[in-house]
Amino acid sequence: MLSRSYSDEHEAEEGMLGGEVDRDKVHQMAVDTYERGLEMYRSIEYKEYDVADATDIPEGERKLMRIGGRSIGVFYHNGKWYAVRNYCLHRSGPVATGSLEGDVLTCPWHGYQYDVKTGEFLLDPAVKLETYTVEVREGKVHVKLPTVVMDSDLAEAGAE
Repeated sequence: MLSRSYSDEHEAEEGMLGGEVDRDKVHQMAVDTYERGLEMYRSIEYKEYDVADATDIPEGERKLMRIGGRSIGVFYHNGKWYAVRNYCLHRSGPVATGSLEGDVLTCPWHGYQYDVKTGEFLLDPAVKLETYTVEVREGKVHVKLPTVVMDSDLAEAGAE
């Protein structure tokens, strides 16, 4: 098994957990990470989504939902609202479905732990889950997600 991980074979190994890997998605994640590291993305606006009635998520609970193509967990915790992307940084596990003890959200797959308020990974606060602004107005829970474009798209828009 270890020797396979160093080969150039592109076949999925039998018995792998989670089935086959979507190579296009993995490639896009690598490109996105590289481009963000070079600060090639610029956030130009936030889109707000009305996701639930405030009464739908009682104190100490969460609601999982798909917003803007992302799986997100919205938490009502200690009288405040938080939203994190449901995507563990370790192995892409469904982190928002994990246990919440105090402020610590634990991924159910491998036990990676994050601060639900900030998204910070407890072993390295420089590493964070994506978090989103949550506001409650007139009894409705609203989540704001960034809309991002590439620098090249901004340049083309300015040239028109």
